[in-house]
Amino acid sequence: MAHETATLAAYVFNLKYQDIPAEVLDRAKVLTLDFLGSAIRARREAESTPSMLKMLEALALDTKGESTVFGDSKTWTPAVAALLNGALGHSLDFDDTHADSSLHPSAPVVPAAFAVGEMVGASGRDVLTEIVAGYHLILRMVALNYVGRGIPNELGMTHWTIGDQR
Repeated sequence: MAHETATLAAYVFNLKYQDIPAEVLDRAKVLTLDFLGSAIRARREAESTPSMLKMLEALALDTKGESTVFGDSKTWTPAVAALLNGALGHSLDFDDTHADSSLHPSAPVVPAAFAVGEMVGASGRDVLTEIVAGYHLILRMVALNYVGRGIPNELGMTHWTIGDQR
């Protein structure tokens, strides 16, 4: 394989909401809501939250921005909001798990899609499309590292990996 990056980039660039099967969109909505619930609860209840906030303060990364951290009234820069949302969503370890790889795909995917979506003023459909693309890509990339462990090793982009969540 010599053109994996181009193949993946073209897939993301060309993916349109109307091309995604309804059952995949429904599953993406459920996974997103599950992640949001975990992140919101963690903002108030995770033991690690105060330490994360102190770390951001110590690094002077606690400045005001335009992006949302789920369950927080303060706005943050897009990169910090994505970092915090990802960490919060996984803090309580109630987020989704892809059984074959032990990956928690929502932790990197959902926060990135929301941060970029807010930054560019994307519609809800656009953000959901980004989330589907993110799940699909991250699970495909993980599959490349699990050759011989029961996960298909191809980049055909015709099988909707988001439906493989267990």
